[in-house]
Amino acid sequence: MSKYILPKETAKLLYKYFDAAQNLYGIAPLNKLLEIYNNQNQPITEEQFLKFVDNMDLSNKFYDIIGVDEMYEDVPPVKPINRDIVAEYLYYPNTETYYKVKENQRIFSFYVPKKEKFLKYADEFYFEKTLEFISLRAFLRNQKYLTKEKADEIAGELQFVARIENGNPDFIIQCAESMGVNLDNLNIYQEFVDLFIDVDNNTRKHIYCGHTHNEVF
Repeated sequence: MSKYILPKETAKLLYKYFDAAQNLYGIAPLNKLLEIYNNQNQPITEEQFLKFVDNMDLSNKFYDIIGVDEMYEDVPPVKPINRDIVAEYLYYPNTETYYKVKENQRIFSFYVPKKEKFLKYADEFYFEKTLEFISLRAFLRNQKYLTKEKADEIAGELQFVARIENGNPDFIIQCAESMGVNLDNLNIYQEFVDLFIDVDNNTRKHIYCGHTHNEVF
């Protein structure tokens, strides 16, 4: 067996780390993911890691491995280890969100939870159900025109918006109304805005490398 071929269990675990990184960070450098993996497991070499990356089956994944030289003009070729894991929704159907996230990430360190918690993010639907999120969900469940299932769906969608956006109130209101939230009543409107701001400030964001707004400001 080649010294670059990893045991099946190691390869299986690496896939989980890739899945978790794209969910938590949106964009994450390969060298950072290798560092995280090696700090939490029996270390592997950069050569073994890159060999694994080159042979990854991404056909059923919602992310890709991309170098900044593929996204920016006039950028020299990057080393393979300096490519990024990039969530599909950040560059498709357009790259505007990718550029925003990538530029914002430059000034932040990566939030790295312990292994057990980090790997929870390998489930693409996982996010931290904070008290702020639970309060927003309860508010939506209390709107009589929404079923519990619909309220929970909207709450989850709004949390996702908070994860990839940067708290633009007008955009959030537009999203909520398009999902079926009635904000015509001024008191309801203000309560919703206050609740969402709390969610937004306590959501782990891509632009903050997995940190929340309250953690970095």
